[in-house]
Amino acid sequence: MANQSDGDAKCVGRFRLTVTPDLVVAGRSQSIYEVDVSTVPIPPGGIQSLWDHRLTRIRSLSPPSGLATSVVRTFDLSPGVRGAWYIVNSYAPELRELEAIMPANDQAVLAVRGGEAGKEATVETLVRNVLSAYVRDTVQGFCVGHGAITSEPGLNEETRITFQHRKLHQLSVRFETHTIEEPDTHTYSNVDEERQVVAAGGGKLVVLRDQTRSSAALQGKEIWILVTPKGETPFVRFTWHFAGVPGNSSHPMINLVATAPATDQAELETIWESMLHSLKQVPPSPQSPQ
Repeated sequence: MANQSDGDAKCVGRFRLTVTPDLVVAGRSQSIYEVDVSTVPIPPGGIQSLWDHRLTRIRSLSPPSGLATSVVRTFDLSPGVRGAWYIVNSYAPELRELEAIMPANDQAVLAVRGGEAGKEATVETLVRNVLSAYVRDTVQGFCVGHGAITSEPGLNEETRITFQHRKLHQLSVRFETHTIEEPDTHTYSNVDEERQVVAAGGGKLVVLRDQTRSSAALQGKEIWILVTPKGETPFVRFTWHFAGVPGNSSHPMINLVATAPATDQAELETIWESMLHSLKQVPPSPQSPQ
C-alpha cells in the first residue's frame, strides 16, 4: 500500500489513533474471518489495469511440475468482482489462494483467502460475504483502509500497521492487534528475556519505565528500556501491551512498539504520548452489536 502522511487519525481494525505529520505509513494489513482485506487507489488505467497487474504477479509464480501456469482459473466472484484461484507453492498444488478485487469509487478492495482443493465453494462464499459487507465512507466496524467491513465481529481478526519517521529513519512504530482465545500475559510483559540476551552479549539494559497504563479505556503494561549493545549505538524501545479478552473483537491483544536511537528519545516520547492519548476504539457498525 502506498505511504500516507496526512497527520490525521488512522483507522485500523477496531481502533483509530492519531500520528504526527513526521510519520508515514510503511505498511499495513488487516484480516477478518481469516480473509486478508485492504484497499488501494484505482490507477488512471482503471480497475482492469489494476487487475491485470495483480494477475501478472500471480502468473509469475512458479507452477507445479506439469502445469504451464500457477493460475487455476479466473472468474467473476460476483457482479463486478473479479477473482482468481492460483497455486501458491509449486510443491503443494493442493493448497490454493483466492484473490478477488472489487471497485469502490476511487478505491479497489482486495481480498485474499487460502483454501484446499475441493473446498473452493466455501472459501468463495466467505470472501464474497466479506466484500459485500464493505462500506466505503464509514469508520464503523472493522477498518481496512478507506472504509470498513460492517459484518458481525469475527473471532479471527488481526491487524498490523507500521510507521517510519520522515527524517529520523531509524525511528519506527508498530501497532498490531489479534483476537485471542487466552489472554497473552507474556508478550512485552517483562524484560527478563531481553536482559539475558543483552547481558550475554556484553551489553547493558536499563529499565526507564515499567508501569500499568490505560489507553483506549484498556489497562495495559507500559515498558521503556534503554539498551546499549556492546560496541553498538544505544537505542530505546517503548512498548504498551494489552493482554486481550478471549473471544472479544473489541478487546483483542494489542501491541504498540516503538524504537529509536537513544539520541532521538525526546522525539520518540512526543510521538509515543500522542499515540497513546489518541488511541480509541472504533464504534461497531449499527447492524453488528457486540
